[in-house]
Amino acid sequence: MSFYDSGIKDTITTVPILARVAYHFAPIPKLDLYLLGKIGVAFGKWSGDYYDYAKANGASIDDPLGVAFGFDLGAAYYFTPHFGAFAELGFDDYALETEASITVSSSFTQTAKAPIVKFLTIGVAYKF
Repeated sequence: MSFYDSGIKDTITTVPILARVAYHFAPIPKLDLYLLGKIGVAFGKWSGDYYDYAKANGASIDDPLGVAFGFDLGAAYYFTPHFGAFAELGFDDYALETEASITVSSSFTQTAKAPIVKFLTIGVAYKF
């Protein structure tokens, strides 16, 4: 079995717990622009073809855990004093990595790393 085959499908599912700090400024009435910084921890679970093969061949694999951080640029427009719409563009890096070492006919190590997540979030905003 070749692990360099493009048909191998593995995933790392993540659950981040992040503290968010924002700097808000309002250059125009009703428009709220902001920069967000986030930092925390991310828990992960590795699964898929290689993971199953490694476990079946006796590899000891720890669930990934890492420092998480990210940055966003956002804008909210308030139609009324309390209700509006917002959009955020940003990225998160969960720095999750784990590896499995297997000895079958020869010894080799495979590493799984969570990629940087880029996103666009659109939604409604409510101010108390």
